[in-house]
Amino acid sequence: ELPERFLADGLKRTVTLSASPVTDLRPALDDLLGFPYGCVEQTTSKVMPLAYAGKLLGGVKAEFAKEAVRAGIVRLSSMQTRAGGLAYWPGGREPNLWGTCYAASFLIEAKSAGYSIDDDFTKGVVVYLRESLRSGENDLNEQAFICQVLATFGKPETSRQRYLLDQVAALDLAGRARLAGAWLASGRPDLARKSLPAESLSLEVDRTFNGRLTSQTAAEAVILSVLLELDDAHSWIDELKHRILRSRKNGRWRSTLENGLAIVALCKLQASAESGTTAFSGQLNVPANKVVFFS
Repeated sequence: ELPERFLADGLKRTVTLSASPVTDLRPALDDLLGFPYGCVEQTTSKVMPLAYAGKLLGGVKAEFAKEAVRAGIVRLSSMQTRAGGLAYWPGGREPNLWGTCYAASFLIEAKSAGYSIDDDFTKGVVVYLRESLRSGENDLNEQAFICQVLATFGKPETSRQRYLLDQVAALDLAGRARLAGAWLASGRPDLARKSLPAESLSLEVDRTFNGRLTSQTAAEAVILSVLLELDDAHSWIDELKHRILRSRKNGRWRSTLENGLAIVALCKLQASAESGTTAFSGQLNVPANKVVFFS
């Protein structure tokens, strides 16, 4: 109900109509259209979804999203250390393993989407991650993330992936998703499926605030992204979609990490569903006997 006498300054009502169940991602995407800022996680989380957002945004916003992605790539490259890994903050000298993996996963996606990435930048990242994996200093879940990144760069570490597959019961939800992504990028969808045993969806993930960052929503978004590439008719996809959407508050998720990963997964879901979208039309009746037709 609108007030009878006074309309508050800035009050606005928006009605969105679509055949897609995830059209309401647009408000969250609008929030991401600012220039990338902050640490390696915040920068990646803000620009990664924008690489997928063109179809959802359109027009001037889509062009601005492309510029934000390019700016994000430049910003991330400025965080590269002599070791090849990325520092957590601009100007840092020590590489951060998780931050490097997370940023690298975005760089791969951006490159496949047609954005230009300097070869020396990515070569340095690969060298750093390969040395980190072979040092034996990282836990199993971190190793799974490294394996996924190296595999998507075309440098799979299949012997380590087989070891992790033997230890899959010791991996958490995000670790299993990363291992599945590694096998999928290595051309072994059969082993990607084995990386996600039936009880995986019942695993609970504790939110972390340093080191390897993750949460329940972040892990579920990673699994959804992997499954859409592995089998877009997988029985888990609908459940994961509803879990992710239910975890929002006021149209947004709790952190930049969750916003980034969730929007990416749901944008991929929308893209995969477009082939099955049928035409529809109708009319919207509004006060003062006004009728708006839509299709």
